[in-house]
Amino acid sequence: MFVFYSLFYAGFVWVNLSNPTAMEAEWLMGLNGATVYGFALIIVALIQALIYDVLCRAREHALSNQSRDTSEG
Repeated sequence: MFVFYSLFYAGFVWVNLSNPTAMEAEWLMGLNGATVYGFALIIVALIQALIYDVLCRAREHALSNQSRDTSEG
């Protein structure tokens, strides 16, 4: 997930460096590219945080059950 987000952010930086006028252009519903891409970065980060939370909770639950099984046995 870190690599994906890093590449996504690097794309943002690359577009700003290589063609800054592209970020000034209207992309979606009257919003410029910088705004759309910035909101996309925030939304992707939140989605990744939710995915990470689900993965961590599942692992924590599995480890909790495993420790209960070994302490009872």
